[in-house]
Amino acid sequence: MKQSKVKSTMAISDIQFELGVSRKKATAFALSFLHYKKIGNTYVFSRREFDEIINQEQSVEYSLPKYN
Repeated sequence: MKQSKVKSTMAISDIQFELGVSRKKATAFALSFLHYKKIGNTYVFSRREFDEIINQEQSVEYSLPKYN
């Protein structure tokens, strides 16, 4: 039986797509709640860790600080 390949890593654009938010909010969420590696100019995140956080029973609120 053939299994489909599931990527074990995510980029900011993947997180943006999954959450349905702007790139700025996706970046703030990812850097606040996920461990990451920086490879060149790209941040790489764990899909497993992302799924664990999203599927938690308590809701995760993410927001950018407001500066005046």
